Amino acid sequence: MTKPASFHYESNWGGCYELSLQVGSTGDAALQTLLSALWSAAGVLGCFGRRDRDHAYEEVPCSVASLTEYGQLAGKVRLPTGRLAV
Repeated sequence: MTKPASFHYESNWGGCYELSLQVGSTGDAALQTLLSALWSAAGVLGCFGRRDRDHAYEEVPCSVASLTEYGQLAGKVRLPTGRLAV
């Protein structure tokens, strides 16, 4: 049985949801405001980046710089059942 809140199980990454937004300003300050607001509104816990394909995530700041460096950020959310999932 896998642990849905663990970054280390490949089976937790079988699918994903993505959110695509068109924003007026693409300056770092505006993007940082948007990123912070989305992370907060979704109740995302933690912010993690992955450098390689073996699901070795490291905790990183929730920032435009981290998004630029890693290309993708991950976190954990609490499901309606109360369980955490990546």
